[in-house]
Amino acid sequence: MSGLSLRGGDTSTSEHLRTLLCGAASNAGLSPEVQSEFETADSSSLVSLAEKHGLYNDIYRMSESDLEHYLGSMLSLSHAQADYLARSLDVPVHLFRAVSEPTDNPMRGWDAIVPRAALLVQDVPGDHGSMVREPYVGILADTLWECMLAAEKDNNRLLSRAGSCLVALNLPSLRPTMSYLLVPGAGATPAMFADLAGRLPSQAAVFGLQPAGMDALSDIPDSDIDFAARRYAAEVVERIPCGDIHLVGHSFGGWVATELARLLEEQGYFVRTLTLIDSSAPGGKAIPDLTDVEILMSLVGIYEDLASADMCVRRDAIAVMSHTDRIKLVQQKLVEHNLLDHRVDISLIDNVFKVFAACLRTPYLPTPGREGTVKLIVLHDERLDERGNDERKRALVQGWSRVFPELTYVDGDATHSRALREPFVGRLASLILE
Repeated sequence: MSGLSLRGGDTSTSEHLRTLLCGAASNAGLSPEVQSEFETADSSSLVSLAEKHGLYNDIYRMSESDLEHYLGSMLSLSHAQADYLARSLDVPVHLFRAVSEPTDNPMRGWDAIVPRAALLVQDVPGDHGSMVREPYVGILADTLWECMLAAEKDNNRLLSRAGSCLVALNLPSLRPTMSYLLVPGAGATPAMFADLAGRLPSQAAVFGLQPAGMDALSDIPDSDIDFAARRYAAEVVERIPCGDIHLVGHSFGGWVATELARLLEEQGYFVRTLTLIDSSAPGGKAIPDLTDVEILMSLVGIYEDLASADMCVRRDAIAVMSHTDRIKLVQQKLVEHNLLDHRVDISLIDNVFKVFAACLRTPYLPTPGREGTVKLIVLHDERLDERGNDERKRALVQGWSRVFPELTYVDGDATHSRALREPFVGRLASLILE
């Protein structure tokens, strides 16, 4: 057995074997001194060391050939994991978590792609390996079966599906009597509401609205508020046939939420509240005359707010670049400031820009007045001094008051983008629910 060749001295394969045996030594309760032997031993002596301490035969029971195949598979898996980028999910995910498995991440990383409210955690006995073996595998099977039965009883009508513009952020176990519809700002997706969704009432269904043009399923952005709102309203009517509606729009999403409220009320829904989070007042029917450079600098300003840093993207520098080079520069800056994974395809940034540009070039003149509560939450602009923020607030309140004479407004305590993130999102949620 000690003659195992480790694929001609493949360092990566031998290190997988070392990791495997170090874990086995720890699980077997061997002394720290013995465990350190596996950490420092030459790769050529790892198998003989495992035999010496009774690990190889008792735990793995593999032939040399089987062990080589196993290590090769583990190596291939590690390469695949290094190149794999998980996309966000819009369906509830059950995580069966081994309680004896040591980890610094109790959510095992799933909270990075699944809204916390949609991540359903079930603790089961054992560690990563023993949870699927006796004596624990029966408990895992029972728990899995119970979750499957419970899922069948859920209101499947509310589950998001491919191509849907309603993305489920929270689905209560019982049929909800109210629903929150969250409309993202220009160039944003429902993922921006992940933290906020967990702060809204747990008995409510919470959906984020997916703009057209942000994925491969719909490559043409909405360029008309009425069309976007009608697209959303059609699916709301199909999937949420009853119950009170609470609409929340962030930034440009406030315009869409305003029009959606009107359409839903025409369909007989009771839109109990409409909340506008730092949304500019509608400016009329004229199409804003903005260049691509101006639009890209506005988008960079949002990213700088999120990063709390100057990304050093200058107007005169990007003015002489091609569109592709501009998008590449933005991608580079987002990666540098930890706002984007380096493996994300550049087409995503291009889609964001196209949707953002379509939104900024979209005019809107809403129909004045509506029944029900309309609230404007005014956030802070760090680029302005105190006087500038006061003037901005006055303009927002006056502009929206022409549309909604009974408008109420409150001050938030964060900036336009950071208000939706921890540690500020709790305060924002309380203002929405007041």
